[in-house]
Amino acid sequence: MIGFFRKYRLFLIGLFLLLLIVPSIFSALRPARTPRTKTSEPIPTNAPVTQLRILPLQKNIIGGKLETNFKDSPFYLGSSTLPNGDIKFNTESPIGSRPNEVITKNGIVVYEKDLTPQDPQSPDYVTLTSIFSSFGQPDRLIKGSKYYGAFLNQYIYASRGFSLVANPNNNEVYEMTFFEPTSVERYISKYGDDITNNSLPVKE
Repeated sequence: MIGFFRKYRLFLIGLFLLLLIVPSIFSALRPARTPRTKTSEPIPTNAPVTQLRILPLQKNIIGGKLETNFKDSPFYLGSSTLPNGDIKFNTESPIGSRPNEVITKNGIVVYEKDLTPQDPQSPDYVTLTSIFSSFGQPDRLIKGSKYYGAFLNQYIYASRGFSLVANPNNNEVYEMTFFEPTSVERYISKYGDDITNNSLPVKE
């Protein structure tokens, strides 16, 4: 037996080394496996935020398609293209010189302004105390309105996607706007044309 090992020791050593080297060679030649990672669809940063109707007064869902066929409505006053390409639709409101508005971007509603009815029996009637009861205090309160005058207040619920102009002395809400939830500053920069202090009301 010892003689057998002596005689074939070079062969056995070579075979042993070959058994060690060959797996390493195959392992090196095998393509590396790329680890699988869980992927998800990218979320577009400019996609509008869809939200439910906040109050019955709101006619369209912000972030949804336009639900109103304005051209078939007897209250339709016309439309216009804004400088940024958005489309603004106007309809009659309780005040002739201040129409209701709906603004769409690529067919999606991004803004709505509705003047509120003053008849308490109307289903769209709303009061300042009812807003406080349902939503708490606003993100910001600004005194004065360019249209309605210095004695009314702007109540901005920017994080919830709505604002209102109301008279704190008689509890009446004059108009409401609905938009994508945002910051107070961004809301004012985009839709705050009526926000100004110590201004006189615009008369019809």
